[in-house]
Amino acid sequence: MSEIVNISNSEKLNVDFDAWKLLEHDNIAIIRINMKAGHSMAEHINEKTVVFHVLSGEGKLTIDEQAFLPEKGDSIKVEKGKMRSWTVLGDSPLELLVVKFL
Repeated sequence: MSEIVNISNSEKLNVDFDAWKLLEHDNIAIIRINMKAGHSMAEHINEKTVVFHVLSGEGKLTIDEQAFLPEKGDSIKVEKGKMRSWTVLGDSPLELLVVKFL
């Protein structure tokens, strides 16, 4: 069955920032993340391969001590087993779409 999915009708995840699971099907999940200015995502090991797509804002993604500054419209793949973290840069929120391979 087809339906329109957005943050108002999706499962809100229990994390330190705003995140919603928009879709989970077979071996993928699609997650929307909104991080406020000044916030960061704690460093942690990636248990699954993920692709981050920057919808808006500025942020620094650190993968195994290597820093990346993806911009709006950029996507970046993080393989499972890698240490990663995000830090919001600037005064605007960072909005990400995440494809998680289960």
